[in-house]
Amino acid sequence: MRIRKQLRTMALVISLNLMLIIIGLVAITRFSAENVSQQNIIRAAETHLQQALTSAYLVIQYHDATADRDVSFELNQARTELNKLFIESDSLDSLLAAIESRILVVQKLYDRVLSLGNVTTEGVAVSHLEDKMISELNILMEDSLTLAQSVTLQRQEALTQQLTLLLVAIFLLALVPIVFNLLLAQRFANRLKALVRSTQKISQGKLDIRVDSEADDEFGLIGQSINHMLNSLKTLTYSKAELEDIVRQRTEELNHQAMHDSLTGVLNRRALTTRLDEEVQRSRRHNHPLTLLFLDLDHFKQVNDHYGHAVGDQILQETCQALTECIRESDVLARYGGEEFAIILTDTTLEAGHELAERLQECFSTRFSRHAILEKPLTMSVGLTSLFPTDTLTQLFTRADTALYDAKNSGRNRIVIAQD
Repeated sequence: MRIRKQLRTMALVISLNLMLIIIGLVAITRFSAENVSQQNIIRAAETHLQQALTSAYLVIQYHDATADRDVSFELNQARTELNKLFIESDSLDSLLAAIESRILVVQKLYDRVLSLGNVTTEGVAVSHLEDKMISELNILMEDSLTLAQSVTLQRQEALTQQLTLLLVAIFLLALVPIVFNLLLAQRFANRLKALVRSTQKISQGKLDIRVDSEADDEFGLIGQSINHMLNSLKTLTYSKAELEDIVRQRTEELNHQAMHDSLTGVLNRRALTTRLDEEVQRSRRHNHPLTLLFLDLDHFKQVNDHYGHAVGDQILQETCQALTECIRESDVLARYGGEEFAIILTDTTLEAGHELAERLQECFSTRFSRHAILEKPLTMSVGLTSLFPTDTLTQLFTRADTALYDAKNSGRNRIVIAQD
């Protein structure tokens, strides 16, 4: 991956930089050694020139045979030593040629002095030649030392310049891995900050964001993984929401089925008991009247026996529709069982309940007196009672049921009020 390549590149640059530093240290060591070597050559040349000058004095003053041989030897040795410095010094060829010519002059003067010997008549010439040779030797010594110092200075300047360039190059190359590392670290830091911000948003439930996954490296793989995770989380979230919606709908359906009659759609007996208990408590809390009606279809068994249960179910459904159209929205209609129904009349006195019962019988009679299926009119019996302060639900139900029983036993198609 790219990050590994970048790290390997940085390691390679650092290794190269270390190699250059080692080369620089070697160059510095060599520079120091060359300086020491040049100083040694200069000292050796000075020694040989000084020895040549000393031998020349001995020859002149004492005609020393040993010194006689030493002059040329020491001069040649000095020249040999100086030549060690001139091997790569083309710019000082003219000065070297002048020194060599002076060495030849000294040698010729020396040979001339030797040829004259101790002849008295030529003492003046010998003395003159000796003085001239000594002068040439002194000039040779000065020129040779000047040459050696010039060469040494030039070498030192060249080596110093090369060393400076090398050190500058090493310094600049040393900056490369540092700058590269800083840029790489900054790039990593920025991308890590972006990932942290994205994960913080994800932790806050923001699943619509997208992480940069275009880069062909580990960060790109992390971005792809996070985006894939976000897609999975969104799918799971949507699935969870859909599941919760299905569960909610199913729960509502089950609650509805548990509280409503499956045939007619009105409240069932269980829901009637719960709702009546709530209305009784509200009535007593606000001191409002409450009336309960029980209704039963007369001779409904004959309808099932003669027309079948399908027609009987249709009649029950039409009965609930007729009753719903005649009662108020605040009233509660429920199927108590079979062909028996109950109506809770909220904020209604017993007298008002009796009037409503009469309207219900009238609506029912109008609906079923000339029915398309039934050959005979269908009638309805009603029993009603009001809530007393000391009533329980059982007492209220029993009293209304007793009133309905009395209505059916007294000839049906009538209303009976249970007052006690």
